[in-house]
Amino acid sequence: MPAVFLSHGAPPLVDDALWVSQLRAWAGVLPVPTAILVVSAHWEAAPLTIGSTDARTPLTYDFWGFPDRYYDVTYDAPGAPELAVTVRKSFLDDPSPGAVPSGWSVERAQAPDGPGQTLPRTGLNGVTVVI
Repeated sequence: MPAVFLSHGAPPLVDDALWVSQLRAWAGVLPVPTAILVVSAHWEAAPLTIGSTDARTPLTYDFWGFPDRYYDVTYDAPGAPELAVTVRKSFLDDPSPGAVPSGWSVERAQAPDGPGQTLPRTGLNGVTVVI
């Protein structure tokens, strides 16, 4: 399985037909991942923590000034507790942050039908990640 970096951008990207079609085409040729690790600077934590460790991962809407329809989006992605256990060896658990804001836009564009195509997820929350 290749490692892939996707920048999520702002919620209105889901309305960009070219962006969505390119992501869907890309998703169509890549192997289907078993889980997703989202690395985010939306929450600053020292030391770094692992979020979305529960079986269900609610969306977090921490953006402002967009039309209401972006705050009404649902995306029923399961959490990735097993992945969190694997990553946890180096980090502290913090289940308080929900799904990465706008992170759902990339996933939803690639798998628009939602629950049947969603992937387990967990997030690495912090300012800097050095691997």
